[in-house]
Amino acid sequence: MPRRLIRWSIIVFASRVLLAQTPGDDSLAQAMLAEIRQLRSDLQTAAATIQRVNIVMFRIETQAGVVEHATQRVDQIRMQCNQAQANQKMFANQVEQAEANGHSLEDAVMEQSFGRNLANLKSALAELAVEIPRCQAEQAEAENQLRNEQNRMNDLQDQLEKLDKALSAYAAK
Repeated sequence: MPRRLIRWSIIVFASRVLLAQTPGDDSLAQAMLAEIRQLRSDLQTAAATIQRVNIVMFRIETQAGVVEHATQRVDQIRMQCNQAQANQKMFANQVEQAEANGHSLEDAVMEQSFGRNLANLKSALAELAVEIPRCQAEQAEAENQLRNEQNRMNDLQDQLEKLDKALSAYAAK
């Protein structure tokens, strides 16, 4: 019987405590509820920012591949242009040397062969005279495209920096 009495006493006492809440307790509950709602809102905002960070990082990875490809293209075209200019100089020197040495030929067969070789050199030189400006224009276009892709990469990195600052601000709260 004493156990029953103790149980009933606890139940009665607990019910009186629950019924005896004052309006001050209600304002505390409201303040806690507002704080929980604010934390939930901050958490949702931070989660959305983290998702945006992931998206921007994926875009940066993709853009890095595009920039790398554009860089390789510029390097390849630059090498082609340099090679064409070197060939032009080499052929010009060969034409010059051939013309200087060609006047001393006595054999008609050698003179005819020399004439063909000289014509081939001049033809190659003329082709390079057309090739070099085309190559330089292609190089300028490729360099322009590379600059554009690098600017896009810089914009994405700026976005990532802003998102990082936003996340830092949430962490500081």
